[in-house]
Amino acid sequence: MSGQQFTRAAMLERAAVAVAGAVPGLDAGGARLLVAEAASRRGALRQLDRHLAAFPGALASGSSDAPKAVIALAGLLAGAGYRGISVAACLACGRPGDLPHRSGDGRLCRNCYRQRRQEPCRRCGRTRPVHARTAAGPLCTTCSSHLQPSRPCGTCGQDRPVAARRPDGSAVCRPCYRAPERPCARCGRLAVTHAFLAEGPACRSCCGEPLRRCGGCGLDRPVRLRAAAGQPDLCRRCAARPLAACAACGQQGRCDTRDGPPVCMMCRAWPAHACRSCGQARPVMAWWPMGPVCGACCQQIRASPANCPQCGQHQVLLAEGPGGTRTCGPCAGHPPEFACAACSGTETTPRRRPCARCAMNQQLHATLAHPALGIAAQLQPVLAAFSETASPRTVTGWLTGMPGGRLLAALAQAAHHEQLTHALLDEQPQTPALHHVRDLLVQAGVLPARDEYLERIEPWLGEILVGRPAQHAAVVRPYATWHVLRRARRRSRGRGAFTMSAAGWARGRILVALAFLAWLDDRGTTLGTATQADVDDWLDGASRYRYLLRDFLIWASARRLAGQVTVPAPPRSELAGLITEDSRWQLLSRCLRDPGIPLDVRTAGALLLLYGQFVSRLTRLTAADIEQHGPDTRLRLDTVPVLLPPRLAALVRAQLDAAPAHPAPGCPGPRPLFPGRSPARPVAPQTLTRRLRQHGIEPRQARNTALAAWAADLPPAVLASLLGVHIQTAVNWASRIRRDWAAYIAERVSAPAPGNTARSE
Repeated sequence: MSGQQFTRAAMLERAAVAVAGAVPGLDAGGARLLVAEAASRRGALRQLDRHLAAFPGALASGSSDAPKAVIALAGLLAGAGYRGISVAACLACGRPGDLPHRSGDGRLCRNCYRQRRQEPCRRCGRTRPVHARTAAGPLCTTCSSHLQPSRPCGTCGQDRPVAARRPDGSAVCRPCYRAPERPCARCGRLAVTHAFLAEGPACRSCCGEPLRRCGGCGLDRPVRLRAAAGQPDLCRRCAARPLAACAACGQQGRCDTRDGPPVCMMCRAWPAHACRSCGQARPVMAWWPMGPVCGACCQQIRASPANCPQCGQHQVLLAEGPGGTRTCGPCAGHPPEFACAACSGTETTPRRRPCARCAMNQQLHATLAHPALGIAAQLQPVLAAFSETASPRTVTGWLTGMPGGRLLAALAQAAHHEQLTHALLDEQPQTPALHHVRDLLVQAGVLPARDEYLERIEPWLGEILVGRPAQHAAVVRPYATWHVLRRARRRSRGRGAFTMSAAGWARGRILVALAFLAWLDDRGTTLGTATQADVDDWLDGASRYRYLLRDFLIWASARRLAGQVTVPAPPRSELAGLITEDSRWQLLSRCLRDPGIPLDVRTAGALLLLYGQFVSRLTRLTAADIEQHGPDTRLRLDTVPVLLPPRLAALVRAQLDAAPAHPAPGCPGPRPLFPGRSPARPVAPQTLTRRLRQHGIEPRQARNTALAAWAADLPPAVLASLLGVHIQTAVNWASRIRRDWAAYIAERVSAPAPGNTARSE
């Protein structure tokens, strides 16, 4: 052929003539438009021209062993309504659509291509699609990111892969990188450039597919099939639905056939049919042999299979038998597609997919199992721990989409090579996901229990000192290790569990020491040369938080790291913020009687308003602190159990019943009265405080008012043993209320003992 025969116009004309001759009812002009749309590039048009010349019946064969332009042209012709056209399908799954990858004697869709390219990753060991290949072996998408060169980011300072560079040459990591914004040539808005068009840079909105009214569903969506031969524009969803007569309205249209007879979208969504189960006019979720069923009834019937009265099989009863009885689908000629494909249990899903619990077990095995070695023996108890969960869908979502699930998968692969220990987890970044996975492993019995809030401080200290000046770390590290942590461990041994508030106490002293050293650097001085004037300037107009420096300066002065500088004791706050007794009793009445307030807020608020407890102490209450003696309910706040009023006792028992009966398998100890996200741990005091404030209860005011009322009626010794406050705290409250208990003590001394009275008589 001459060079003129390979021009775009010549190839387009030959392809259009070939298509018009192969498709009945299509003229050359319409064929030319469709060919130009299917093969917009010169190379694609050349492949289309050659293939049609070699295989004249390619559009009717439906073979996927063809160029992409031929497959796209067949899809356009079939969508336009021309007969005798067969759309190519994926060689693996058989679904028509975009087939960008060639394999053997046909083409594959993107998903099947990725599935065929799965190999064990050299780095993580999981069988995943290959993203890159190295001399040592293939790498998945996640592990291949580690091959990118890492440089310190000029914004955050962390060592990460480089996404861009500034004009001065400094690197910028991907989280810190912000793409430049330019005025869009179409809409004029300042936005990130998505593409450069003929008229200039354009944003993502202007480059996307144009939105038009779909003739199937009536919504404004990107058009999948353009209008042709009396067929309106169709979006992707409507184009995938067959053209059939609706079983409800009888009109021809795009119908959904997933759950039985064809139903158009208008009849499915519009509440024009009475549900055959509940009788109410609601949107139709499914058309079963019994008739239209709404969404709520559909889920309820699917989740409640029973023995069919005709065949005796345990099936979903979705048809009406003689006498108004319910029968199963097979007895009514409907396929049994509402049973779990794995266990055939009572929890059912459509299309014979596995139920939520079986899907969770499958995902759990995929997360924990090594492709060749299976599940490590150390992680076998985790399977039993998850098997008892009450919300399998939540667990599946956590395993697939949350950082904790990905971390558990990485630890499962590492468990084949080394023993999982607390020290190994301490080497990882201390994130909430890591804490959650550690709690899970402790609850399952994989790791031994430990004083978690105390043990978290040392890894946190290592992270907080990274990037600090060396002279600061040289002073703060021994202070934190040999003074703060030593005191915290002694406190933990003497008072039991180390709480979150105690951990905040320790962290606060370390942070305030680092802040003071940084402040001294800004003033051009050091800790050894700092004077009392510097300390006074640091405290001038500051909050009580800065007075925590007192502990650090005492430690530094004793070791001659600082001069004779001191921090005075924080000023004593006067008793303020009390609410009136009427307001206190009104809030207490709301907690006891208002069902609109959440149960945990009602219970915590009532205990706070009546007994003046710290919120942190309320969160430490467990089932062991509640004692039942016949009709009486007692709550142990300290050494003396307190008899609860009947209405408050009912509230506490209801809260205890609402808490999980078995928070976690293998979790020692009684369950908390106020459980948190991790069922084995109580709710954080900050969370409970925020919830109380959302319902009009200020914890500090409520506690002060309650303690003031108790101090006015009881002597300090009784108050301390009853409410669990320190004796000095009880004395301080009594002195603030200005109540003299000398007369009470004198009467106790002068009154005869009951035994002596009996002898005299």
